[in-house]
Amino acid sequence: MKRLISLLAILPTVYAQSVFEDNFIANSFNSVMAQISPEMANYLYAFILVYSVSQLALNLAFRSRTSKTGNAGIAAALGLGSAFFVYVTGFNAIAATAPFIAFMVVGIFSLMIWNIYRAFGSSGAAWVTAGIAGIGLMLLGSVMKNFTTQVDTYSEMTGQELSNSAGFGLMGILAPWLFLIGFLVLI
Repeated sequence: MKRLISLLAILPTVYAQSVFEDNFIANSFNSVMAQISPEMANYLYAFILVYSVSQLALNLAFRSRTSKTGNAGIAAALGLGSAFFVYVTGFNAIAATAPFIAFMVVGIFSLMIWNIYRAFGSSGAAWVTAGIAGIGLMLLGSVMKNFTTQVDTYSEMTGQELSNSAGFGLMGILAPWLFLIGFLVLI
């Protein structure tokens, strides 16, 4: 029964309505996003990614020997250096890391589905586990298809062709198959 109650925590996300419809928050968010160009987003992405990873690594490596402000200074310098590198070379950091982020999201999704599946696996309710697996595969296929569609939109917006990479090609091929297999498992 506790397992079934934990699934009820998903309901608010299922029945949630969009916060960004036609209100002050939506207008503010849209105006900020309109002011950030794809080039500026690329610099910010490079800085924040390198800063966050460096800050985490430095805090894990030097827990008691250095101060956190020193670690933040080093991480900020590394982040600024990576943003400057992106600026000087014109390197598209978003396009280079997007397939890996997509595969990490798919992997996290898969682990979440596996944990739910495993929680009901020993309870004898085979129809629940099959239903969860089927819905999970269908959801995974939909997410992958939506991501490839967003990549195509980004490619059109920036003029850079991103769909030629092997990661995006593999996602485009696997998405309909995962959805179909999930549908068959659900039936």
